[in-house]
Amino acid sequence: MKKSVEIEIHSTSDAQTVVQKAAGEVYVKPDAVYLKYKEPSYDMGQTSTTLKIRPDTIKVIRHGDVQSEQEFSLNKRVLGFYYLPQGRTGLETFTHSMLVQLDEGIGFVTWSYDLSMMGDAQGSYDLRVDIRDTSAG
Repeated sequence: MKKSVEIEIHSTSDAQTVVQKAAGEVYVKPDAVYLKYKEPSYDMGQTSTTLKIRPDTIKVIRHGDVQSEQEFSLNKRVLGFYYLPQGRTGLETFTHSMLVQLDEGIGFVTWSYDLSMMGDAQGSYDLRVDIRDTSAG
């Protein structure tokens, strides 16, 4: 089942919050909920993002001008990557908290994590993604 949705992304780091909005689509599958959208940030260029959401794991996959893969799994360190012009860079996330509140793909997901790039700490982040149905009506 596919639905058109409106997405609002709240990203907080160092007590600064950035809010972005995007239109997207949500697909409810037996194994996970998939959220697909075009990155709203100019810095990301022409990049499509897919979130694969399960109750205990969120995977973020980006394709296009930016290519990366990050996985967030509660209380676990997970390796990922980010492609830069100079080549592939290793990422590592450690997820402190995660809450998935979705009903047929509508609702929100929120998680907090620490990010390291090539072994160097990059900071702590809190993310919340609100998903609203725009196909009803």
